[in-house]
Amino acid sequence: MSINQGGITRRDMLRGSALLVGSSALGALVGCAPSAEQGPEAQGGGQEALSQTAPSFMVAPDPVDESQVTEVVVADVVVVGCGVAGLAAARSAQEAGASVAVIEKSESFNCRSGQYAVYNSSIQRANGMDYDVDAAIENLMVCMGYRADQRLWKLWRDSSGEAFDWFLEPANGDVDLLPMDAMAYGSASISLQPLHYPAPEAYDPANETWPSYPEASFAFVPSQRPIMELNFKAAQDAGVDFHFATWARQLIRPNNEGPVLGVIAQTKEGGYVKFEASKAVILAAGGYGHNTEMVQYYTGKALECPMWFDVDANGEFTNQGEGQMMGMWAGALMEDGPHIQGNHSLGGALGVDGFFMCDLAGRRFMNEDAGGQQLTNRLMRLPGLSCWSVFDDDYPIHVEFMGCSHGSVNHVVSADRLPGLEGAEMTIGRHAITSREAVEAQSLKADTLEELADLMGLPADAKVRFLAEVERYNELCAKGVDEDFGKSSSRMFGILKAPFYASQVAPGPMLECMGGLVIDSESMLVLDTAFAPIEGLYAVGNNMGGRFLVDYPTTLAGMSHSTCLTFGYLAGRAAAKA
Repeated sequence: MSINQGGITRRDMLRGSALLVGSSALGALVGCAPSAEQGPEAQGGGQEALSQTAPSFMVAPDPVDESQVTEVVVADVVVVGCGVAGLAAARSAQEAGASVAVIEKSESFNCRSGQYAVYNSSIQRANGMDYDVDAAIENLMVCMGYRADQRLWKLWRDSSGEAFDWFLEPANGDVDLLPMDAMAYGSASISLQPLHYPAPEAYDPANETWPSYPEASFAFVPSQRPIMELNFKAAQDAGVDFHFATWARQLIRPNNEGPVLGVIAQTKEGGYVKFEASKAVILAAGGYGHNTEMVQYYTGKALECPMWFDVDANGEFTNQGEGQMMGMWAGALMEDGPHIQGNHSLGGALGVDGFFMCDLAGRRFMNEDAGGQQLTNRLMRLPGLSCWSVFDDDYPIHVEFMGCSHGSVNHVVSADRLPGLEGAEMTIGRHAITSREAVEAQSLKADTLEELADLMGLPADAKVRFLAEVERYNELCAKGVDEDFGKSSSRMFGILKAPFYASQVAPGPMLECMGGLVIDSESMLVLDTAFAPIEGLYAVGNNMGGRFLVDYPTTLAGMSHSTCLTFGYLAGRAAAKA
């Protein structure tokens, strides 16, 4: 709540501070444009002034007239969206005794990829897969500049194992845990692969600048669709009422006061449906990665190439930010930025391993021992938006000493030992394990460094610079000290043994923009602009704030899916008991 002292509120002070940052693009976005937190009153002139100055997505549309409603659906809990978070919330609420209706604009539930970071699940306990979860959370908080809500991460720590066990329940124990180099799917209906587990003997997160925790993460292979199908059926069998090809348009909250009473939605045919919620509405409508205006406003940079192109029942891209917008129109508080464009690179032929890297002018430019998100951040600021990873013929030995972050390679095996998981969207075989054949297929190869530079297409001056940089790097490796960029001596491997290799590394595509409505970590309710809970309104998944801000940490692979599942599960139970 604002504190008024002599007519100047805390929000006025914050706005004034932002205006002092100068002419930077981010300063202009944060300091000069009205935020959802400030609201129309802060602009002086109410809704009319807001519509003249605010981005279009902040301006609430006119309410749908009751006379346009042709159908009424009544439920205890209404869930908007049917991805991982929405389906978890719906099944959880129904099983907790509530009647549940789900609104989803696609033809069915949504899912993609399949990695989950978990702590203290039954599978981990049964297989001795323990890790220092508090150290992991501390690292990701540091990566995010402590802008995320650590109370939510504590809640994730205490609940993610329980939520993951619950997520697997519909499989009735028919689950295989595949070894890292498994050649095929297991015989069970659900196949799980641990990521980068077991870790190389030399790997210790406590000694890492960018630690990751191999015991934390699993991938559903070939994807998570089979487990989602089982959860969808379990929700249907429990009585959840699904409404597909239906678009949520507005929350029902008269005058933006009191509780949220439901949702106005629209069918593919154009008719309006009123969903009355006697207990709660749970927003789980996805991110805003395909809404260019929101991306630019909240991340401070242009929309980068998206990786996912999911569509609704009309063939239009999803992830338009409808959940965040409906919440703001009803008085909810959108979290301050900068929000995240999650776009971690998977590197080149040897992933994001910390081998020598140079830009397209032949210059070394960073400590290469960084995660894929950090690597993408740097590549997006280099000419040509890419770099070269260069290594010598001893790389099969060297990879065993590399990190275990998302996209790292730790083992080179014979080609016939590579995982043969045909059709897998995200498997461990794409990251931790490779073969010489796979490396050579993605690399340039030469008997001398001069020949390699020519194959890389370096012009004469860049070639000279590249050869000098490699010579300097080899000297530092011999010393065992990176005097230029501070890379750990344990990953300073000289480029000495022919043949030599160069693999081009590109930034990662934009996976999603992560930023949402502020929630109370105890009640799970969405907060209004005075930081008071809005009765009857929850937000989960990418509609939920507090999870990720500033930069996407790759400390625990699969954190996004896991938080969608965990907080969807918790919010469903909370809403059912409201």
